[in-house]
Amino acid sequence: LFRSALVLGLGFALVSMTTAMAQVERGANRIYGIRRDREALHKYGRAAVLTALLAVPVGVGFVMIVGGGALGDAMAESYGWSDAAVLWWDVLRWPIGVALLVLTIAVLLDHSPRRRQPALSWLALGAAIAVALIGLATVGLALYVRLSGSFGDVYGPLAGVFALLLWALLSSISFFFGTAVCAQLEALRAGEETPALDDPGRPHARTV
Repeated sequence: LFRSALVLGLGFALVSMTTAMAQVERGANRIYGIRRDREALHKYGRAAVLTALLAVPVGVGFVMIVGGGALGDAMAESYGWSDAAVLWWDVLRWPIGVALLVLTIAVLLDHSPRRRQPALSWLALGAAIAVALIGLATVGLALYVRLSGSFGDVYGPLAGVFALLLWALLSSISFFFGTAVCAQLEALRAGEETPALDDPGRPHARTV
């Protein structure tokens, strides 16, 4: 029964992540002024592939940055890690977690929108801003979870789940802000000064 529940829960989690990844494409498309997403089969198939590729780096990065301190303490208590090993873990988990975060953002910026993206140099500033904002949100959440005793008391065994949901919300806002920076910079470099979509407040806006 436990194994069946675990498999069922994992299946629902993958479906939810795939749906969320498809919504990332929709948000990126609208930011770039693309009215229509990919066809449903292509859209959700691509979202499933991105989910399969990015689930591990996202999950590992989240655990390292947000729950890394508690994990190091648990390893020391349960498996006898020395103080030096815990110190190395506390130092290395940050650059590894940030590197996994950078990898995730780069892949999403390059493959989410329904368009051929320019060279990575065109996406660098937006990606850097997204990573910085996600990093700030992640550090803030990690400190809150670690220093606030009420978070675990309020949510109990589900504290990790709620922390992950809150982190996902903050990360998505940061990612879309970085995407908007990339789209705006590209538009300015191309000499596009008018919005791509209809704007009733600006009658001379051009539609593409």
